[in-house]
Amino acid sequence: METDNLIGKSWPEDFPLIVALSHTWEMQESPDYRAAKSGDREAGARLILDVTQGETQQEMLRKLGEDYPDAIVVPIHAEEMNGRNQIPSLLVEYIGDMTGLEIDDSIVQSDRIGRTDSSAWDRMANRPSFDGSVQFGRKYILVDDVITQGGTLSELRRYIEANGGEVVQMVTIGAARNSTIMALTEKNKRKLERQYGREALQAFSKEVGLYGGNYEAFTNSEARQLLEAGSLDEARNRILEARQKRNGSVR
Repeated sequence: METDNLIGKSWPEDFPLIVALSHTWEMQESPDYRAAKSGDREAGARLILDVTQGETQQEMLRKLGEDYPDAIVVPIHAEEMNGRNQIPSLLVEYIGDMTGLEIDDSIVQSDRIGRTDSSAWDRMANRPSFDGSVQFGRKYILVDDVITQGGTLSELRRYIEANGGEVVQMVTIGAARNSTIMALTEKNKRKLERQYGREALQAFSKEVGLYGGNYEAFTNSEARQLLEAGSLDEARNRILEARQKRNGSVR
């Protein structure tokens, strides 16, 4: 099932903070990071071991097994421009070995986006789609290498929940500043509604193809970006321009 036309579910009020094992800048300083992003499994394995061996990180991962004993752990299968990012799948294998949680690598990204080093508006505009089987009624933990705006994880959540699963947690190796609050907060939801109005937000979300028109499905970081745009017209222009650039229409 494609995600393009699926209406996104609003975030539950109690959706937890993302389990982030380090900061993005710390991970990107690793000499193995770029190689692992481009498909080098040995580099990815070294990176995973380097980041996860701290006492704090070990406790975070153990707690996943305790808090969600029946969950399935799923990696983001991201196709970068130079190869498939190995970090999420290797981290999922590590989590499975450590906690005994079930893992599933059959849900895959069905297009090549290549979001590394892309701009905030490019990430907002160009969304990944997914394909694969979802087990109805099961709980899922999603795993990616980094969290910035959260768009990729959010789209995978939308796909899984549209197909009968429930996403209960997310895990990343690295997290950008202020990115571990994934779910749209009540405070930022109210700011969006005051600044733009509910009907305008719904029409905007549907027009630009985000979350099937449900603005309450935006991530908290995406909401902040929309607020900073100053107007929905400006946000729309930025999104359309980013899509045109991807298609080679803007020189």
